[in-house]
Amino acid sequence: MPDYGYAMAFIQNFIMKSIDGLPAEIWWFPTCVLVVLMATAAIDAWSGIVPDLFILPGFLAVILLLGFYVSWPLAGQRFALGFGIYILVLLLNIMWTLLFKNNALGMGDAKWSMMAVAAYGILPVGIAWGIGAWLAIAWLIVTKLLRRPVAYVHFAPFLFVGLIMGLWWTRMR
Repeated sequence: MPDYGYAMAFIQNFIMKSIDGLPAEIWWFPTCVLVVLMATAAIDAWSGIVPDLFILPGFLAVILLLGFYVSWPLAGQRFALGFGIYILVLLLNIMWTLLFKNNALGMGDAKWSMMAVAAYGILPVGIAWGIGAWLAIAWLIVTKLLRRPVAYVHFAPFLFVGLIMGLWWTRMR
């Protein structure tokens, strides 16, 4: 029987280090945030929609739990950063639409990023956008080579993979 102790210890360490400053008694909080982000990314991969039903309550829960367990100034800062990233992506999408007459991004990606920034800060999510963009480009190339080109990329799954890599880069190294 294989011993999964090392892998479980790595996962536990990764989850607890993902959100800075949390006390050990709320170990479930970063786990829930990752599960919600992963579930919404999976739903986006399947249906092309990032459901508000999970993201918006999750965003508010992140802010409230950060306020109660860490500090209200940090919660306020993360609220402002999360809302700011939403507005930034919205403005970029509006500019793209005005220039090229079609949408560049679904706003589900902006809401997904809003929750991720509130939970993890701007750096891991910035890395997620960079890695996610490269993964999406690779996906488009592969689908074109397989002669099954796609017209629309569901971006949240690529963002989630990028977020995991960004969290590892910023918290585990």
